Amino acid sequence: MTTPLVFLSGAGLPAWVWDDVRSRLDAPTTVARYAKGGARLTQVVDGVVADLPDAPCHLVAHSIGGVVAAGVLGRAPERIAAVTAVCAIVPAAGDSFTDALPAPQRYVMGAMVRLLGTRPPASVLRAQLTAALPDDVADRVVSDFEPESRRLYLDRVPDHAWPADRAYLLTTEDREFPVPLQRRYAARVGADPTTVAAGHLPMLSHPAEVASAVSRATHPA
Repeated sequence: MTTPLVFLSGAGLPAWVWDDVRSRLDAPTTVARYAKGGARLTQVVDGVVADLPDAPCHLVAHSIGGVVAAGVLGRAPERIAAVTAVCAIVPAAGDSFTDALPAPQRYVMGAMVRLLGTRPPASVLRAQLTAALPDDVADRVVSDFEPESRRLYLDRVPDHAWPADRAYLLTTEDREFPVPLQRRYAARVGADPTTVAAGHLPMLSHPAEVASAVSRATHPA
């Protein structure tokens, strides 16, 4: 039986960013939707769990999707067969997205989220998120960016355990999360990371490599 795939996107990203990866995978795929507005992390997680396939599935978690994955693993571990983290932030149990950042970034991010919300200026998105992407793709990402709930950044993840089939894809050209930080997150997942010479959106710049990493996590050698 083919394991269904559920994609947990990075903050603000539209579902279409996964299209090229999904087309390369021989499995049923869906992109999870996150509760918006003032939703707490528990509400985001409850919404994702409610929409999971009936069969145990494979989570593909990008960036802040690592926070959502941790919440799902704490809430419904029996529903998850495998996880692939793609340059994902992975808080320790009892920590939040902002807690998982190094100082002083955690303090700056926490203050910005509380005071300014979760939509960065277009100039920041272009510099940090879409650098090295073709202009038309970068324009579309920025145009379609949709702010997340503040609580997704600030609420703490529950106790959780990662499944036996797990992987971490580390992006070596990432302007969001540098390599040493991603190695720390990979260690929390308990995975020896695979690397790709990509920025923070490898599903757009290197879809074949992302699809290959996902396939290896479900069918380890």
